[in-house]
Amino acid sequence: MPRTKSKAPTLEQRCSPNGEWTFRRLINGKRKTFYTGTSNYQEAVAFRDRSIASETVGAELITRKRQNAIKVIRNLSEVVDGLEIPRLTFQEGFDYWLKRNPEQLDNSLRRQKHIRSNYAHFKAWCEQKKLRYMDEISNDISVDYALHLWNSTHIRGTTFNKKINLLSNVFRCVSVNHQLPNGDPFHPDIVRRKPKSDGSESTHMPLEPHMLDAVMKTVANYGQDYIDLFIVGASIGARLKDCCLLKWEHVDFKTGFIEFHPYKTMRKCAGSTARIPISANLMELLQRRMQDRVSSYVNPVIANEYNDKEVYKKCTKIFKEALGKETTQLSKEGLRRQRNGCIYGFHSFRTTLMSWLATRDCPMRDAMRIFCWESVEMIKLYTKMLEKARGDMDARCKKLFAVTEEINFEVPEEAKKIQPLRPTPEALSRLVNQYSNRTIGLIYNISDVAVKKWMDKFGVLRSKRVCNKIVEEDEIQKIREKLQAA
Repeated sequence: MPRTKSKAPTLEQRCSPNGEWTFRRLINGKRKTFYTGTSNYQEAVAFRDRSIASETVGAELITRKRQNAIKVIRNLSEVVDGLEIPRLTFQEGFDYWLKRNPEQLDNSLRRQKHIRSNYAHFKAWCEQKKLRYMDEISNDISVDYALHLWNSTHIRGTTFNKKINLLSNVFRCVSVNHQLPNGDPFHPDIVRRKPKSDGSESTHMPLEPHMLDAVMKTVANYGQDYIDLFIVGASIGARLKDCCLLKWEHVDFKTGFIEFHPYKTMRKCAGSTARIPISANLMELLQRRMQDRVSSYVNPVIANEYNDKEVYKKCTKIFKEALGKETTQLSKEGLRRQRNGCIYGFHSFRTTLMSWLATRDCPMRDAMRIFCWESVEMIKLYTKMLEKARGDMDARCKKLFAVTEEINFEVPEEAKKIQPLRPTPEALSRLVNQYSNRTIGLIYNISDVAVKKWMDKFGVLRSKRVCNKIVEEDEIQKIREKLQAA
């Protein structure tokens, strides 16, 4: 969401003789404390407001001075050298950014289309405002565009952040070598990002056992390649793209693991990989396909169809036929726009495996390694699954403890007769005038604090001061025997 006028910092009074008021602010990423020099609250408020106002005015003056300086440099260059300092248009700036970030072109065609479309929307808006060059974008203009983007398009918070982050990356890259007067006008300090609270949870539901059987029976009508694709998806719980483009280099028959870097997190987490054990069904599939290996892909037919977007359409059709109902529904209320959310689909294999691991109390650390999670949202989702499964796990643990012989051992009758020594008002009244709390604690096998609590409970008070002398263990044992006999 675009940045709005921030709330004034809270005043705090120091624990000192003069009681000076202070406040804290975030300056250049660091939290600093400001001292008002007064114990009067009203004066402190006035000091705080004046300091914030002067800082804002100062920043605006610096920006204007920087812009004027650049204009002066351009004019001097034209007069002295007869050369005009080039100004980058929006398209030139975008091309400059792409040239220095070639990994952006390694993304899927769909991703590249989104990048170009998002930037084209910004460029078209600027042209309507009679803006042509990148150095014309001030902080105020960037905030105006963010407001326009948020209010007119009704996009979700995640989409808004992606569009603004793209512009921020472009301007930051260009400003390094082209001295833009405002640097990055889309910096988070200028345009505030939208929190990812809405729509963060997965909409895909886990498959019940009968639903999984129905899906596998239905996919049998679509040929061996799709059968193998679904077996891979159900066995490793990976995303559709990772399953379709699974390569032999990811399979280690010696260790019995499949290890790969998910495509979704490839640019974000360069060293993180998913490492999943190979199940019996999956091992049979891999050994069968290894005999007829003709490509670097485990399933080359599916790999080719994935690039043509045929796989996603067929997977959706298979799940719809298998379950006999719509696999999509309107998203939950509260989002800025209504959209269809996929309830059951190929991604349900991933959610099913998550649910299966949660019911078996798989530790969070192990689950993160299996799925190679990059977001806190997925960790929170798995935590909820663990909490949901706790009820069943508690029941299983109780049943297990009830039949375990090592826990339900025979207790000797003599041991059952021994009762722990407990303080009584009469005994405690006699002991407090003879022994210290430390010694009484040793008699009853409790702490000094517990002795004091028992005294308070019974209303027992000492009539005289007792020295904290050392009492031998033999004497303590004799006292215990007398108390037990009584």
